[in-house]
Amino acid sequence: MDKEKTNKNKKVSSIAKTKKGIRNLNLKNAIIRISKTSLNFMGNDLMMFSDFSEVPIPKRAFKMDCTFVVICKSGSAKFALNTIEREIKQNDIILVNTNETVESVKITDDFNAMTIFISHSLMEDIIMNYEDISSLLLFSREHPIIHLADEDAIAFQEYFQMLQSRIDNSDNHFRKEIVRSLMLSWIYYLSNIIYNLKQTIIDNNKRRADIIFANFLKLVEENFRTERRVTWYSDKLCISPKYLSTVIKDASHRTPNDWIDYYVILEARVMLKNTNKSIKEVADYLNFPNQSFFGKFFKERVGCSPLAFRRNQI
Repeated sequence: MDKEKTNKNKKVSSIAKTKKGIRNLNLKNAIIRISKTSLNFMGNDLMMFSDFSEVPIPKRAFKMDCTFVVICKSGSAKFALNTIEREIKQNDIILVNTNETVESVKITDDFNAMTIFISHSLMEDIIMNYEDISSLLLFSREHPIIHLADEDAIAFQEYFQMLQSRIDNSDNHFRKEIVRSLMLSWIYYLSNIIYNLKQTIIDNNKRRADIIFANFLKLVEENFRTERRVTWYSDKLCISPKYLSTVIKDASHRTPNDWIDYYVILEARVMLKNTNKSIKEVADYLNFPNQSFFGKFFKERVGCSPLAFRRNQI
């Protein structure tokens, strides 16, 4: 019995831990299981913890029925978000959205964080008329962890303290409206950080795409006479054929095959116009299996046979 009492008195509680499987974590259930004097809350819409040891994190996998925001003040925490291993450290903020799953939470002894639970209905109510914010928060699903600069971490603590004090002011007739306004201001602040992160990622991806495109063209220029398989080029660039195709198409509006064929046809046209090599010799030089295959390939892309092209150049 003493052991049972000790377990019941623990600050870190486990929701429905006697049953196996994934549990849903929402504000209503959490508030019922925690002393209301130990947290700041507003109905079933908003709940805040300045001490992470009081947060009702289930021991088994759980799915969020709300938005879960954690701002790490010290230490570190490891966990799996939608089965992908993640880690947060000091000045990191993580957004866990509705219907996302968290499991295998492990924290260091010195870990502490500010934590906010926001109901789905409150979040929708706050951002429903702000498309830019919505798109940026969707971006956070792919990039849930954001490292805050020191000044941003301080600003978030200030927002957190303001929200706590406004939530505590239950005598204010406009308490909910004030809290919503503060939440919107905080979300705008966060959205600007996400926007800058998104631009950095886009710029980095563009630079990487430009490098891949340049390296691909260099390889094609050097090898188009003997290699016309996209897989050969992707292997040389150490990326998948699908990724190579996507990058080249995005960068140039042409496929890798289009570029390879372009160089082959360009070389064929130059040879047919400026050399005395026979069509068979041109086909052999460009490593076609036979003259007939070369003729068909050329006509499909130029609109006439190699012989007709050569005659028209005279």
